[in-house]
Amino acid sequence: MDRRNAIKSIPLAAAAGLICKTVKADSYSEDKKSLGLIYLEKVREMLQSIKERETDKLLESAYHVAQTIKSGGSCYNQWDMGHSLDFDLFPERPGDPGLFINGYTGVQGKKGDTLLLSMVGSVGARGPMDDPHKRGIFVIGAPAPWSAETPHPELLTEEQQVLKYRHFCDIWIDTGISTEGAIMEIPGENVHMGPVSGALGIMTFWMITADAVRILAREGIPVKVKGDEPGLKKENYAPYSYAPRYNKPINVDNPLGREYFDEAMRQLRSIESEFGMVNRIAGMVVDTILTGGKVLNYSRYRNSLCVEAINRRGGLLLNRGLFNGEKGLEAIRERPGDNPKAPPASEKDIVIMGIYQPDDPVDIKNLHEIRKYGAKIVSIGAASKDGAIPSGETVPSLSDAHLGMMSNTWGLFAVPGVNRKVCPTSGLLLNQMFYAVQMQIAEKIRERTGNNPRIDANAAMKGGLAKRKLDWEIIRGRGY
Repeated sequence: MDRRNAIKSIPLAAAAGLICKTVKADSYSEDKKSLGLIYLEKVREMLQSIKERETDKLLESAYHVAQTIKSGGSCYNQWDMGHSLDFDLFPERPGDPGLFINGYTGVQGKKGDTLLLSMVGSVGARGPMDDPHKRGIFVIGAPAPWSAETPHPELLTEEQQVLKYRHFCDIWIDTGISTEGAIMEIPGENVHMGPVSGALGIMTFWMITADAVRILAREGIPVKVKGDEPGLKKENYAPYSYAPRYNKPINVDNPLGREYFDEAMRQLRSIESEFGMVNRIAGMVVDTILTGGKVLNYSRYRNSLCVEAINRRGGLLLNRGLFNGEKGLEAIRERPGDNPKAPPASEKDIVIMGIYQPDDPVDIKNLHEIRKYGAKIVSIGAASKDGAIPSGETVPSLSDAHLGMMSNTWGLFAVPGVNRKVCPTSGLLLNQMFYAVQMQIAEKIRERTGNNPRIDANAAMKGGLAKRKLDWEIIRGRGY
């Protein structure tokens, strides 16, 4: 039997399959929401809980960041934004005021500096982390799924169980994340699907940043915002803005993190208005998988969607990665049997391009390169710049399908004395749109084959790496 094309005779309710923890498997039926919609709703509930419980701590954190910058100190970013600390921070990231140095090795920093810390597993060698207080650093912390600061650390490997750091955090932001790091259950599986650390980390990072920039501006200390947005002069304000009220200079006396949260949540809810496109892209991906093709996930910078998509706790193991390397389009090849000399894509494949601005010349160059290999292309991410679609070639216009018409390139807030608007939402939206698609891919695979796609276990948990190796063997045989 051709297992790629087999459709088992099972009830539609079972085929729809993936469920959230709060829904019993035997109560799941065809009138329930799609898996992607359930996931999006649950993430918004987690974010709302953070706002209700942690907003004051986020504002206090912003004051410490602002004071550090004002005093000439450095702020270090070691904040979990998904599968990396720089998913949403990269060179010339539009809307980034540049308050943070990405990465903290444990050997830099001085008295008066500030550290955002939740990605402890990336700090130097594995093992207990030295207390940054010894260097005079103020620490703002939050839990991460692979650390011993989440519930049930006994589920982690011995190597991970020593990763404790809450005891030396001056402020602790409780995001509510679990040891598994994912929130959806699949009947018949013992691992969860649907990572959330990216959404929780990106939202809290920009909430802190928004108020830090506001506080600095109030004290007459402007920052220089990255990107290609025209200078914020009155004649450059766009009356057709995707969020018109944010094109007017903000009041520097009013908390801004809450404003960021409210607008970001409005945009997250708007993903549901494009859910038809979510399903269309998921259907194209499943067609590709079941006819022998690969699913390649591209981002200009390696640690953005490319790395977010592969070997991710709670993510689909069928994903592969593409990024813009030193010599152009480059594939990540790390599975047994991968051919390092093979072209990065073929006519059987589909490429999901994760973008932060529609007319990025490097992305457009790589899109044309992908077309030469004959692969299908869909794109997810920002389609406009302040509500206006750029003229000329854009990734969305050149793709076979695009998700993210509500997503904008530049930041939200015009801050007096600051050259460009700060604090974008495009990274947060990209993360959530991507996982909505991933959920629908899983749902459609179950509907069409009766099988579960292989889901990556938390590699920090006992047995996680062994499971990954076995799952790769399954994927080599059937594609998913």
